[in-house]
Amino acid sequence: MKIKLTLHISRTIFILILIVEIIALCTIDGYEPHQLYKLTGYIKNISAKLSQSKLPKIPSVNVTCKLHSLHHYNITDNRFLYRYRWINLRDCISQIDDMRQLLSFPNSPTSCQLIDRTQWSDMIEFYGERIFGLIRPLKTAYYQFNVITTGNVELWLSQDQYPTSLRRIVKMTHQDSSRRHTISNPIALQGNQSYFIEFLHTNIAMRGYVAIQWRYFDGLETSAFEILDRRYFQLPPTIIYTGRSHQIYRIASGHQEVRKLNISIANNNYTTYTQPLLHNVTIGGNLLSKCTYKVPSYISRHRKPVKDWEGDYLARGIVRHRFYGRLDFISLNNDKIQRCSPRLDKAKALHVVSQYMQALDRATNRNIQLIKVINVEEKTDNDQGKRYYIELLVKYRHARQVWRISDYLYQRNNQTQLCQLTDMKWNQQIYVDIVIVVQQQGQWIKYFIDQVSQYYYQSGDEHFGIIIVDFGSTDINIHDELHRSPLKNYKVIQLGKQYPKFIKTIGLNRAIKAVTNPNTIILIFDLHFNFPMDMLDNARKRSFMGKTAYAPIILRLNCYATPWNPNGFREIFGYGILAMYKRDFIRTGGYDSVNFREQWGGEDVQMINSIFSHNLDVERVCHPTLYHHYHRALPWKFLRV
Repeated sequence: MKIKLTLHISRTIFILILIVEIIALCTIDGYEPHQLYKLTGYIKNISAKLSQSKLPKIPSVNVTCKLHSLHHYNITDNRFLYRYRWINLRDCISQIDDMRQLLSFPNSPTSCQLIDRTQWSDMIEFYGERIFGLIRPLKTAYYQFNVITTGNVELWLSQDQYPTSLRRIVKMTHQDSSRRHTISNPIALQGNQSYFIEFLHTNIAMRGYVAIQWRYFDGLETSAFEILDRRYFQLPPTIIYTGRSHQIYRIASGHQEVRKLNISIANNNYTTYTQPLLHNVTIGGNLLSKCTYKVPSYISRHRKPVKDWEGDYLARGIVRHRFYGRLDFISLNNDKIQRCSPRLDKAKALHVVSQYMQALDRATNRNIQLIKVINVEEKTDNDQGKRYYIELLVKYRHARQVWRISDYLYQRNNQTQLCQLTDMKWNQQIYVDIVIVVQQQGQWIKYFIDQVSQYYYQSGDEHFGIIIVDFGSTDINIHDELHRSPLKNYKVIQLGKQYPKFIKTIGLNRAIKAVTNPNTIILIFDLHFNFPMDMLDNARKRSFMGKTAYAPIILRLNCYATPWNPNGFREIFGYGILAMYKRDFIRTGGYDSVNFREQWGGEDVQMINSIFSHNLDVERVCHPTLYHHYHRALPWKFLRV
């Protein structure tokens, strides 16, 4: 059954609540769970700001409710229970509290159904479900509930027809795939009186199973256990409620608030990528001399052949940056404070900026005004000198247009003056091809396309394309998804017939080969990541032909964390995200598809080692908004040599 409603979000709280309630019943037709997240999250943000500002005008939203099993029954009959399910939602549902912490819980499931009996089995894993409604016993007696299930369960029952009086009568926790059961204490129930019931279940096993039975003792006889069915069911008058069953108990039991990741960033401005670059600033040779970037002396330390799983060796050897400004930030992983690369002393950073601005003032007759210092980075070569990257916002003194200065400087050992690196210039029109290799990851492929589409809408960047190498996915039509998107430049390479098994290195090399222009930057990306608005900006300003490759440090989100509510740890030993010019990929020989085939991992470490062995440097910078979503282990990740 499909009930299509056109919702208009107005300025009143009444309409806002109505929208949330309808979304709770529905999934958006043709949309995936992550897109439903954005809609519900957006509405929550509006609600939070309602008391502070006027609601913005938002276009109407067409909503379709799908009760997937409703067509099997007479729609005038209400003798059912609701079943809400969250399926493969970042694949991190294990404990009941994991499900409770989802932003879409309790009223925005992946799917909603009506059930007419409390017994079912499904060939899916990593899911959570919530069953609720009214039950009406036929006689007054003492009742016991017997729950047989895989996974973790909680059964809640109210003292009347209202969910506000729910109390937990059954709790069972186990992680394996075996079926276990537990029986509640006897509970006195009145015949022909309605009671609100709610059942919460999470399952990580491949085959999930649930059976809820009850029996009664009326003082004369004890009945046998039987499955509850529609003889005792009734749909509740309301589905939106807040009760004890929705409280996160691993937090509430300790009487403490949820610890969320707080990112503290100096000069927090993530829209600098939209500012035009100020090019061709002429500075006299007697102010800032010109210089070129030589191969750093520390690269020779990486000539040792690196074996599989030696990412920690490379991580210890790679020279890291010191930061002042935007990339100087801290984060929380649960209760532990992380800090990114070492901080650059403020006085030192501003001294570098001061030297640059003095030279700029002399070259332009003091016609350019500094507005903001966005970022200053220092990278030290102990044998040769220090390289600096500065990012500033400036404007001409009698104009409103804001410009961005993004420049690389160098200070040789035993010298006090800076020189300008002429071979590390970049611009916002450098073409970038984004590469991903996939197999049977339909939901995440849609997420990737959606993320890149958002970037295109917001940036208007016409100088990029995507290449998707597919090993025979059957859960998505990638061509159709790309055709429906606003993206213009894309290629899909199908390797499923030639290689039935997923071989990442072969897929990456095929994509690299498909790039015809050697002056194109190739960004090796992956599924399960968000796509930051400044991702391509970073690839362009940190990748230089014959000089450097860009391998950002990412933040791995913990289970139930999200990009807008992040919590996780920095992946220091992984190099899966990599940007480098096509000419340099050819120079390094590409990915090793002989020693790294069907097993998972190691090919990224091999590539970094190959980059060093060809006298290229690696820009290893922690990207503060590049997140890897938590997900279950993929099938090929169990294949290791």
